Amino acid sequence: MKPEFLLFSYAKVFFDDYGFHNGIWRFVLKGKEGGVPLEAFDHEDGWHVDRLSLLSVVRGLESLEQPSKVALYSPSRYVTRGFDSAMSIWKKKDWTWERFGEEVAIKNRDLWIRVDRALEFHDVDCRYYRVDAPQRMGAPVFAGAASGHKRRRTIRPADDACRQLEAVG
Repeated sequence: MKPEFLLFSYAKVFFDDYGFHNGIWRFVLKGKEGGVPLEAFDHEDGWHVDRLSLLSVVRGLESLEQPSKVALYSPSRYVTRGFDSAMSIWKKKDWTWERFGEEVAIKNRDLWIRVDRALEFHDVDCRYYRVDAPQRMGAPVFAGAASGHKRRRTIRPADDACRQLEAVG
């Protein structure tokens, strides 16, 4: 019987006043039976949020020491759609897809190949989870495009997310 884990992944990109961006990725890996969760995070400069999201998943899966059953939770539609449908197609086509009549390498091919390698050992069920803005006083509020404000989103701490998902089942 394989051990069971919950893997929460997250990534975010920040832009400065000059248009340069840096991003962070983070994962929390927690055994379903409890124990101390494993958490890792880092920052990468100049990477797109999709690549950072996928990197957090890769690092989480590669941190498992033995073949396991994993419930992966990601707020990235790029990651969840890749797991749900696109990955099997990309693999059959040697990690390419047709774009404007030409076969081109898929975006983040190197990371998707690492995910595919991890799936040789682990049973992964990928699920989308929504990231909500905080509903407390003083929190940034979406004021609409006319006001010039941009919508800000934050993620709940991973421990809170773990508790909420465990309550759901």
